[in-house]
Amino acid sequence: NQIIDSFARTIYQKYASSIGIEPIDISTIPIDHWHRTHIKYKGEPFTVEHIPYYLVLFGEIPAEYFRDKIVLLGPYTVGISDYYFTPMAREVPMHGIEIHANIIQQFIHGEFLQEVYFQWQVLLMIVFGVVAFVLFYRYRPGISALLLLTLLGGFLLLCYWFSQRGFLMSLLYPMLLLVTQYVAALGHQFI
Repeated sequence: NQIIDSFARTIYQKYASSIGIEPIDISTIPIDHWHRTHIKYKGEPFTVEHIPYYLVLFGEIPAEYFRDKIVLLGPYTVGISDYYFTPMAREVPMHGIEIHANIIQQFIHGEFLQEVYFQWQVLLMIVFGVVAFVLFYRYRPGISALLLLTLLGGFLLLCYWFSQRGFLMSLLYPMLLLVTQYVAALGHQFI
């Protein structure tokens, strides 16, 4: 029953105390019902600057270069298996140390992602479902197909709008609902 801070949070707290600011209160970080939070990545793998350790060790990079910066040491080599696939680039893995750097940056900027409340997502699905039901049963299959593409595009734009404001929504179920409504209406029209 003890809370243990993560590596990234510990580094962030040390950074905040070193520059004299109050760290973010952990209770203000949005979490899901499993007490997890989403990582707001700043870019694809290798976006965070990385410098080979031997350049520092042999003095090719002066120590002053690292002054007033957070420096993390970690493997960036093949065979260590400290890399993970992320939503940023599904075909290129991101090394664990870079994931920690993204989390630390998230703490520094106070930018956390939060899921849209489940009730709002269900309400949105109902609205899209009713609109799809009415439109698909009212128009011919060709026009309904264009309406389906329009509704799918509109939903994706809405999800993008939410994500730009720090909110995440489920994509699969609402889009599956629209496609199912279309197929059901199409089958009904040919019966």
